Amino acid sequence: MKDKLTRIDVEITLASGGSLAGESMSELDLSGVDFQKTSLRGCDLRYSNMSHANLEEADLSEANLGGVNLSESNLTGAVLRKADLRWSVLLGVTAVGADFSDTGLLESRLSFSNFTKANFSRSDLRRSDLSDAIFVSSNFSEANMARVDLRHSEISGADFKGANMYGLKLPDNSSSSSADNDDIDY
Repeated sequence: MKDKLTRIDVEITLASGGSLAGESMSELDLSGVDFQKTSLRGCDLRYSNMSHANLEEADLSEANLGGVNLSESNLTGAVLRKADLRWSVLLGVTAVGADFSDTGLLESRLSFSNFTKANFSRSDLRRSDLSDAIFVSSNFSEANMARVDLRHSEISGADFKGANMYGLKLPDNSSSSSADNDDIDY
């Protein structure tokens, strides 16, 4: 098992262009760190504070992000394929075009965020709060969305084909929640 890095270790590695892939950074305060285009593939980031971090186009595939705080972070174009984000907080996040496919997001908070064109296909979003967020043209195909709260969210053009929608709370406005709406693929 690798030794856990400190914030200083992380900053030095980033400044020198070194690799952080597979490293252990659990429970660290990494708020505001610039991880743009960095590979964090397979990293242990459980319960870290990554609020206000720049993760634009970062690779977080197969990373353990359970309980992480990503509030106000930039995840635009980030890849989080097969990551574990259970119990995570993603409030006020910008994640346009991010790839969350096959990701575990059980009981996470994704409110007040922009997930336009994000891919959540085959992800586990059970009992998560996705209220007051933007999911325009996002892909939820084959996702487990049981008991997800999407109230007050914008979901036009979103794809829900094959998704488990048991107990799903849809937006109140008739233009977004109507099953026969041409802008939403159920």
